[in-house]
Amino acid sequence: MTASDLQVPLARRGSEFTLRDGTGVTIRELRDGDREELERFVEGLSEDTVYFRFLATGMDRQVIVSQLLPRPGGLSLVAVKGNVIVGHAAYYKSEGEAAEVGVLILDGYQGKGLGTRLIESIARAANADGVTMFEAVIGWNNTRMIKMVRTMGFPTSEKVEPDLIRIRFPTSIDPVTIAEFQERWMFTPGC
Repeated sequence: MTASDLQVPLARRGSEFTLRDGTGVTIRELRDGDREELERFVEGLSEDTVYFRFLATGMDRQVIVSQLLPRPGGLSLVAVKGNVIVGHAAYYKSEGEAAEVGVLILDGYQGKGLGTRLIESIARAANADGVTMFEAVIGWNNTRMIKMVRTMGFPTSEKVEPDLIRIRFPTSIDPVTIAEFQERWMFTPGC
């Protein structure tokens, strides 16, 4: 994989990746016909996973589905294994050229590199759409997500608030970021 390969927003039309455990997934844009599968995805999420993504407990599952659907000024990507959604990432423009970004991974796929793949894919697409800065709002106790964002290779700035941390990072993927991805074994030869 070269730097020029990363400049093309492949996620919009679909790109295949191999996760750390050898599982193949396709990351693509969420489609109109995906609602039923998106509902199954949401039903399969644990309460902890829902809390870490939305910083709330006891959320109605249909409300979660509506939160994951594309909105004007944003983009929603899904990771699919076959026809089953196993991950979701989205950005929603907030101010100027900035956007809030969020990732949600089915419990059985967490810790395999899928979150990093989704962030990389959505950052690439957002940058092509004119979004230059992401902000992730993460609960202070979601240490896995905080660590992932901090170690992806993007330069970050952080603002700590009661019960949460806001991490801002650029959407551009430069040679240093690519090297960080490769060092973390996130790119598989031939992808």
